[in-house]
Amino acid sequence: MVENVRASNRFKDMDSEYYATIKITPATYGYIHTNSVIAKDNATECYKVIRDVQYNTLGFLKDRFYAGLLSIYAEIFDEMKNKTYDENALTNLFALAFETSNDIPNKTISFDIVFVECASEDDLRHSKELKYYCEKYKVAGSDKASSDNKHSAIINYGKLFKGAVKDLNLLSNLYHLKVFKIETGGMSRVNLPSGAYYRNGSEDTKNFVKQILNDDSEYHKYVIGLSLERDENEWWNFKEIFSKFLW
Repeated sequence: MVENVRASNRFKDMDSEYYATIKITPATYGYIHTNSVIAKDNATECYKVIRDVQYNTLGFLKDRFYAGLLSIYAEIFDEMKNKTYDENALTNLFALAFETSNDIPNKTISFDIVFVECASEDDLRHSKELKYYCEKYKVAGSDKASSDNKHSAIINYGKLFKGAVKDLNLLSNLYHLKVFKIETGGMSRVNLPSGAYYRNGSEDTKNFVKQILNDDSEYHKYVIGLSLERDENEWWNFKEIFSKFLW
């Protein structure tokens, strides 16, 4: 493989491109099981990610947020490769996703993802960090809400080594993402087998229907553009200024 040469370039203004395939199956109440493969464009390896996520995480358009998060998983795994961390020192991370634009003609949604360190979602909802980002992105319900009604989501990233969070600057990284969902729906004409007629319930018909429905339509496929912006000061300066206030 030739380094720095991309096989595809759907998002010409992004640093890298990923491909995600997600298979979704039911899990316990309120959750769904996801079995995913995420691969970087022109890479020689990929990652398999198995996670149970809350049902509303993959609601309308928000499945794109999760697909984008998978590309960040891959980035983090790559950066952690061949490094050693204290396995007993863990912290819980949440990914906050905020839509920035929606290119409807090209079926592409753009959004940002940031990480926040918090023990639980309830603690997160009362945190200074969430309030800050909701105001920054003018989320509905915040003091600076806009009339655009853009989508946002909270996704529990899960546990990660504290050393890795610090080493990779995850709490000060700003990930810019673009996601296109590959959809192949619609109607198509299929010829019946030679000499066969469609008789509902017959063995020939059952086998024929089984054959044409035996495709990969249960899989959700995405193309993801990813760029990383490192901002060491934005949240921490804000935190210092408002450290005397209780929200």
